[in-house]
Formats: sequence, C-alpha cells, structure tokens
Amino acid sequence: METKNRITTWIRQRSVSEAARSILLQQEAPLIAKIPEKLPHRRKLHILVITSMAVFSANVAVGMMPMLIPIEITAKHFAYSWTGILFLIYGVVVFACELLQAKIVPTIGTKRTFVFSAAMLGICDIAFGLLGFADKQQVFGVVGCIIRGVEAFCYAGLMNSTLALLCLSIPDKAILGVGLVDSMIGLGYAGGPLIAGALYNVSGYTAPFCLLGGFLILVAIWGQFGLLQVEGGINRPGFASMKRLYLDLLFAACVVVVFAMGIVVGFLEATLEVYLSKFGIGVVEEGSIFLIGWAVAAVSSPIWSFVMNKWGHDYVFLIAGPFLEAIVFVFFGPFPGLKALLSHIGLSVFCFILLAVGTAMGLIAAMNIMLRRAEKFGMSNDINTYAFLSAVWLATLYLGEAIGGIVSGSVLTDHTYKAITVLLISFELLLGTIAIILLSIARWKRHRRQIVARDLEPKVICSELKAGTGTRSQGYGSFTEAPQN
Repeated sequence: METKNRITTWIRQRSVSEAARSILLQQEAPLIAKIPEKLPHRRKLHILVITSMAVFSANVAVGMMPMLIPIEITAKHFAYSWTGILFLIYGVVVFACELLQAKIVPTIGTKRTFVFSAAMLGICDIAFGLLGFADKQQVFGVVGCIIRGVEAFCYAGLMNSTLALLCLSIPDKAILGVGLVDSMIGLGYAGGPLIAGALYNVSGYTAPFCLLGGFLILVAIWGQFGLLQVEGGINRPGFASMKRLYLDLLFAACVVVVFAMGIVVGFLEATLEVYLSKFGIGVVEEGSIFLIGWAVAAVSSPIWSFVMNKWGHDYVFLIAGPFLEAIVFVFFGPFPGLKALLSHIGLSVFCFILLAVGTAMGLIAAMNIMLRRAEKFGMSNDINTYAFLSAVWLATLYLGEAIGGIVSGSVLTDHTYKAITVLLISFELLLGTIAIILLSIARWKRHRRQIVARDLEPKVICSELKAGTGTRSQGYGSFTEAPQN
C-alpha cells in the first residue's frame, strides 16, 4: 500500500500526459480534445486551407463518377446495372462508416485520420482510373466495387476528421467550420463533372482520376506537416438524449425528408448523363450542365439557411421538398403523355436547376429542425452535437443516394427513362406523405399534452393555495401570501 502511494505521488509530481496518468492511476481519462488555447491566425488559416482543399478535391472525385462511369460502361457495352451497384456500394459503406467515426476519429487522432484518409482516397482514385484498361465487365465491376468500398470508408473519415479539426481550431466559430465543409462539398459536386468532361475530351477515362488522385496524395503530405494532432476523445451525447431524439416524431420526419433528397441525388447521379446524351451534346457541355446545377445548389444552401433563420417556417420548407421534386420531375423526365413538351434541352436544364435548389431546401430545413430538436432534448449546442447530427444527416443522405442509384440503374437496364420518372415521382410522393403523417401525429400529441396540462393546472394551483405555499400568475395577476407579523 505504501509503495502504491509513493508511485501515485511520483506520477502526480511529474509531467505525465493525461492518457498515461489515467492508465497508471487506473482512472478514467477526461473526454476533452486538447489543442493550444490560442492559435495564431496564420495557423488557423493554414488549417482552413488544407482541410478545404482536401474536402473540395475529395468531392470533385465524387462528382466525376456520375459523368465518367456511365460513359465508360456504355462505351464498353457492359451491363448498365453496374452503374447502380457501384453507387450502392459507395453509399452503403459511407452510411455505415459515418456512424462509426465518433469512435474511430478519437481513437486514431484527427491528423492521422485526415492524412490517412486523404492519401488512401488518392490511391483509390488512381486505381479506379486504371480500370479503364479492363476489358471484362466482371473485372471492372468487382474490382470497382472493392475500390469504391475503400474509398467510401476513407471519405467518411476525411469528412469527420475535417469537421473536428475545423471546429476545434476555431471553437468560438464552430458553425463556420460546418458551413465551410458543406460549401466545399457542393462546390466539389459542381466542379467534378466539368473537370471530368474537359479532361476526358483531351486524354480519355484514366487521366482525370490519376491527376486528382495525385493531388490528394500531395494534400495528405501537406497535412502531415501542417495540421494539429488532437489528442483524447470527443464528448458524445448521452445515450438517453440520443434515444429520446431517435424516438422523436419531428426528428424522424426530418430523417425521412433527408432520405427522400438522397434518392433524388442518387437518381440524378446514375442516370443524368444518359438522359442528357439523347440531346446529342458533347461531354464538355454535359459537364457544364452538371456544374450549373450543383453550383446553384451550393450557392442556394446558405440562402435557404438565411431565409429560414430570419422568417422561420422550417416545417413548410421541409414538407415542400419532396413534393417540389415530384412536380419538377414531371417536366424534367419524359413523363408519359408529355413527350412533345420535353424535347427542349433548355427546359431540362431549368428543371435540373430546380431539382438541385429543391434538394438544398429540403436538406437545410431538415438540419435546422434537427438542431432545434437536439437542443430541446438537452444536447449542448457545441461541436459534439454538430458531429452527431452531421453523422446522422450524412449517413441518411448517402443511404438514399445509394438506393436511388441502384434502383435507377437497374430499372434503366431493362426499361426506358419514362419508368425512372414515374418511379422517382412515386418515391417522393410516398416519402413526403410519410413525413406529413409524422408531423401531424407529433402536432396532435403536443395538442393533447397542452389540453391535459390545462386540465391539471387549476387543481395544482388550488392545492398549493390551500397549503399556503402557492403562487398564482397564469392570467390572474400574481398572489403570494404575506408573512405574518
């Protein structure tokens, strides 16, 4: 016993790290992410530049896939269903890994996760580009699925480590980090098809992936020497708060709408290039249309956020999302009975822009409501809540994207684009109706609770007044018994 006390005293007197101290003393390490309290502005700017370049490059790679995969599969006469399968693998793995990153990132460390993820993304892009030399569709499909799975795992790690690094480096402006990540995702989606189309016209399928992969590897090397290593864990919301949030009907309605928006993104990624090719335009022109649509979505996201914060009505925008997508898709795709109206490329581009804006509206409305519901259930308005909600938000979005991609790709293999149009409209109407039902039930339950509270209130007030300890202030002025002299 005396020896143990001496060891404990020696440890406390020496400069020992918190992790080692907790292990030696058999105490629980504090769940605090440690960074220098005051970072120089130049260092903060350095972190912003590195993380922004990595997120932008990673999403350029994601944005190139809807342009180049359908072209390569069609040119080699492979089964078009491989397009949907490749998007499904990516979406499912991202969905699963986003929910695991709350444990993975603190264990490995933010810088290590960032550097490893960026480097592996670069290697995966180069490997996917080399699939252009594959002549058998089994080789292209199976190896492509493996590469896409690894890429999805690393993408989830890059997004979460970037979010943690940004928000921990600028804790007083954590929302700036979240907004920056969202903007880079949108800009990457917008620039990916244009870059892919331009490079494909010059050098074919392999060069775009190899150039972007090499750039991501350089960013990973830069991050190794320019980023902070955040030690320790990141506090996670309590299980009780998370369980209540998962069971909340308003939160569930937001998840349904995010899933619906993800399905739209998956449908467009897997089939938009095929749809535009019927107009006989070039690859660069197709890339420009991709750029216009996703750039408008990236720009409209902060605008929708400003509108909802200033005027409210988040629930109206939330419900409007799926129904707006369904209405616009009637005029976008060759809907049965409207074929003569839909032969103009200008109308299709305009509808694509509306689809992108509607997707941004639904996603922003869902995120705003999810943040408010989390705060209502006692979750702090800090980086931990942002990380948790971002994981749920992104995971649901990518799950919808995966299902939309596999369903549309499979349907297009055996049917025309009319079937895809009808199917997407049906999905959006169904999910929008489910969201309305959930919101209606939640509103009815809240109304019932208010009625019960009003019925119980007079009884509680009377019992308090009889006991001489009550106050009355609900519409009757105020009453408090004066002390007796």
